[in-house]
Amino acid sequence: MLNLFRRALSSRVGIVIAGLLLAVIAVGFAMTDIGNTLNGSGQQPGKGDRLAKIGDEALYAGDVRQAMEAALDAERRRNPTLDMAGLIAAGGFEQVLDGLIAERAVDLFGREQGLRASKKLVDGEIASIPAFQGATGKFDQQTFLRLLRENNLTEDQLRDQIQRQLVGRHLMVPVSAAAKAPRQLALPYASLLLEQREGTLAAIPAQAMDRGADPTAAELDQFYKRNLRRFTVPERRVIRFAPFGPATLPKVAPTEAEVAKAFADRKAEFAARETRTLTQVILPTREAALALAQKVRGGAAIADAARAVGLEASNTGAIEKAMFAEASAPAVANAAFSAAREAVTDPVQSPLGWHVVRVDAITAVPARTLDQVRPELTAAIDASKTQAAIAALQTKIQDAIDEGATFDEIVAANKLGVTTTPAVTATGADPDKPDMAPPPQMAEVLRPAFDAEADDDPAVVPVGPPAQQSFALMDVVRILPPAPRPLTDPRMKEAVTADFIADRQSKAARAVALAVIAKVSKGMALDQALREVGRPLPPTQPIGGPRLALMQGNRQIDPTEELLFSMRENSVKLLAMPNRAGFFVVRLQKIIPGDANAQPQLVTNTQRSFDQTLGGEYAEQFAVAARTAVGVVRDDKAIAKLKRELSGAPAAE
Repeated sequence: MLNLFRRALSSRVGIVIAGLLLAVIAVGFAMTDIGNTLNGSGQQPGKGDRLAKIGDEALYAGDVRQAMEAALDAERRRNPTLDMAGLIAAGGFEQVLDGLIAERAVDLFGREQGLRASKKLVDGEIASIPAFQGATGKFDQQTFLRLLRENNLTEDQLRDQIQRQLVGRHLMVPVSAAAKAPRQLALPYASLLLEQREGTLAAIPAQAMDRGADPTAAELDQFYKRNLRRFTVPERRVIRFAPFGPATLPKVAPTEAEVAKAFADRKAEFAARETRTLTQVILPTREAALALAQKVRGGAAIADAARAVGLEASNTGAIEKAMFAEASAPAVANAAFSAAREAVTDPVQSPLGWHVVRVDAITAVPARTLDQVRPELTAAIDASKTQAAIAALQTKIQDAIDEGATFDEIVAANKLGVTTTPAVTATGADPDKPDMAPPPQMAEVLRPAFDAEADDDPAVVPVGPPAQQSFALMDVVRILPPAPRPLTDPRMKEAVTADFIADRQSKAARAVALAVIAKVSKGMALDQALREVGRPLPPTQPIGGPRLALMQGNRQIDPTEELLFSMRENSVKLLAMPNRAGFFVVRLQKIIPGDANAQPQLVTNTQRSFDQTLGGEYAEQFAVAARTAVGVVRDDKAIAKLKRELSGAPAAE
């Protein structure tokens, strides 16, 4: 149920930085509340009880609650029916709590050693987050501020969290990367991958069993009551939403004045310019640089001349003077851009050493006129106007919600089109019309709609990737709690009858399969045991192969193969088919051991896999040591209280 969540948190390094993972998982950037300076009372306004003290800092209930909500939000993208109680039942609460404590301990330990992430480094991380990028694909300040506002974050909180991430990364990556597994450890495991197994598979389909007579009314009623959960329709909701975005906004063509201003603002970009393709070598002394320059001027290739003295020449590709000056030094750029094509410059010194530069090519880029760049400018102005209009509309709608306006009032005021769904489940299905095609954009509003309470205000939710800048005003019209369909409903009676018969056939198939297994276990051939069933059954099939084949690619492992590789030689076992479709009988005849001595690459790959595992162990040990060094005190009573609150369990007496 929680495959993604478990995978992330079951890896050792994942556990160590789980708080960070969960912090960024919902919208691609930090979500946890920071600012845990102790005030001595064990509580802080808006944060709830203090759950743990890490050094001189604290972890509050509000921090863990937000991280749990982020984890649930992320997992619901894969499993829409998951709720907080299910996440907690799967061990999510303990994983999140331990991860957040470990994250803070590692961060504090790093800061105590003088490790800091600079403002410039944090700025770079923020700018690289896709969620903060606008229509041009670059960081957009308005998008940044809007997403912070939507997620109840301040910029300082975000920066604190990213700084914590960077400190943790700088500490944990070198620790985990130091692990190296010896060949002697990897060899037996690599040999195990080459092990081969030979077996036989027999299928006992439920459909091959007698259908029997239709159930009586009493049998049907008893079966219905015994399996009431199977016939219960999950919670359904009627949702209405009004999309808005670039497609719903009127197109306003840029004016000539706007185009002219944009051209003037970008005049330097469209001016005539020159690019050069350069190859350079940086040498430690002027004498060595003069010797190399003379050698190249004499006809030697600059790359060969550089290799002859133990260096490598680097090629810039097409580059402008300003960029080359920034990468080297202004004096070096002046020399390179003053030389003729195929010329070699005299040595020029920079802080890096003495540069010898060869001019490989010169490309003159002519100036572009207004008419030539008009389409480009028009597109940029359109994108900018659209982005501003969407931001303004979103702000207008959000302000109306905050002021208490209803869904109908907001829709009417902004002339938005409305789509109303039938009563659908969290997966978007309509149990009354299973073949119904869902309305466009419904999938994106399902998750927030099923997170909402019955009396919640309308909400603005994103629709599609952030770059599309599309949104929808969403409102929950009605909530229908889970309920079984009555047996008096003709469709339900038909479904229960079919299920009753399928259950009967499945039980009969199991009895036949067990009888076959009993005979084979006493020495009878599998084919003979199947013939004695006295019913037409599918022929047996060979099954098996090398264990390595099961692990190659991303294919899903067949359960029969998985069972085969867990059995003893000359054994036979039972395996149920999905959806009560029958049973498999799996017999393992032979195990052929593998030997990886002749496949060194496989051993090497296995070593690398162990390196990752050992690296995770090292990282976990480092985190434990960091916790010990800074000191961690947990408040088990407050922790238990929060867990009860999140799971919906009654308060302890």
